[in-house]
Amino acid sequence: GDGPWLTALMPTSEIAEREKYDVAINGDFFEAQATKDIEGRNTGFVRGKAAAPVGMAMTGGVLWHRARGSRPYLEITSSDIARLEEGAEAIDPGAREMVGGSNIIVRDGHAITFTNAFATARHPRTAVGIDASGTRLTLVVVDGRQPELSIGMTLGELSDELVRLGCVAAINLDGGGSTTLVYRNPENKRLEVVNSPSDTKERSVADVLGVTLRPKPAK
Repeated sequence: GDGPWLTALMPTSEIAEREKYDVAINGDFFEAQATKDIEGRNTGFVRGKAAAPVGMAMTGGVLWHRARGSRPYLEITSSDIARLEEGAEAIDPGAREMVGGSNIIVRDGHAITFTNAFATARHPRTAVGIDASGTRLTLVVVDGRQPELSIGMTLGELSDELVRLGCVAAINLDGGGSTTLVYRNPENKRLEVVNSPSDTKERSVADVLGVTLRPKPAK
């Protein structure tokens, strides 16, 4: 409709199950409707709350959210080429999928330096990188806020890691309590959360980046 809310918050694993994904990570930063419980406290990022991603969002060639301002996003074209774009005006007619993020953290094979507090503090992080051919994605999830497990990464450390993994471009997605990686166990065919979300459980999110594995062609 014409209102600000375009979707409902759901855990990454539930969205992945609905869409039959085999691997999925949380997607863009998002806004959610401000609702309060009976005691007047903010209900937080609960499942079912009306929401919308902050940046670009496209599914199956249908653009369902346009960013306000110039925010970067990952684009997958109809020819299965991945690339990073910025801005919301000129939309590639060949685009099929889009998910937004806060910052491009690797450009032309080089890590980008950041100095703001959001970038220099260590947090749980989610990012996606692209190789030189544009045909290979690297999904990276970093746990954090759990000293016995992981304290997280700065954006600079995350950038360096994506370069080390062979990415020539990369974008930072939502992190913190949203950071989630789910994977379909090939033995029991069930989706499993394979990282350790800092909220101690999956946070409900507005969108995800999902992958469906294609069966190998018969020889």
